[in-house]
Amino acid sequence: MTRRTSLLVSLVFLTGVAAGSLLPPLLAQTQTRPTETKDLMTVDLGTWCAGKQVTMQLVSAGPGTSARHYHPAHSFTWVIDGSETKTLDGKAPIAVRAGDVLHESPGEIHETRNVVPVKLLVVRVMEKGKEMTVRLP
Repeated sequence: MTRRTSLLVSLVFLTGVAAGSLLPPLLAQTQTRPTETKDLMTVDLGTWCAGKQVTMQLVSAGPGTSARHYHPAHSFTWVIDGSETKTLDGKAPIAVRAGDVLHESPGEIHETRNVVPVKLLVVRVMEKGKEMTVRLP
């Protein structure tokens, strides 16, 4: 193999390595993330707090973005595994990782991005009959 061929092969290899490590995070920022939600429990709070219920879900999300949305509920989230970045409209992004706990007030518009899979335990206190998530354009 000539020196020129060796140089060309090395350059192609390094370009592939760079693309392989830079491209997935860039793609994750633009793709809607695949999400699997398992409903663990829903409890009607009855006369103690009329018209309200508590839901508990196990959420697993692959790399990507949630797109802008909000929840008409107080949401409490424990990050079980992985990490993600949450951005509230008009505020700096917040990075969270396994072991962190978050609170969202009802109606907080936000978007969540992750480049690695993430697993969450989400507990919400909300009005009965409302959609859990409201997607925005």
